[in-house]
Amino acid sequence: MKNSQIHNEDMAAALAAAISLKGEGEPAPMLKFSCKCGKHIIAPAAAAGRKGYCPKCKSGLTVPPVRAANVLAIRCSCGRDISPEFLPEGRGFCPACLREIAIESPPTRTASPLLLSLLITIPVIIAIFVIYILAS
Repeated sequence: MKNSQIHNEDMAAALAAAISLKGEGEPAPMLKFSCKCGKHIIAPAAAAGRKGYCPKCKSGLTVPPVRAANVLAIRCSCGRDISPEFLPEGRGFCPACLREIAIESPPTRTASPLLLSLLITIPVIIAIFVIYILAS
């Protein structure tokens, strides 16, 4: 094992220990994913959507969500790698230690109901106005 790989895994473990899941004092689960250069990277699941750099090729990357194609495994705090297929919707139990693993999805942006109603109402008002003008 290379020194940089050991260093990266030690940093990832320290970061996982610093982030607790639901305030229970349990280390947060980690995502194991691959860069386009093939380097395996481990990052906290809570970092999904955040940008960073590959330690091997230095290209920019974004930590993927749990269901992304390049997520190889989800690492439990006990060290066991679990396939994302066994954690439907990012929730399940570790087969080794039976801890519950719950990975929160990053928040998605949605349009407000007011904006949506305006986007529907304004074209209707314009159409009625144009019909009124043409009928006169």
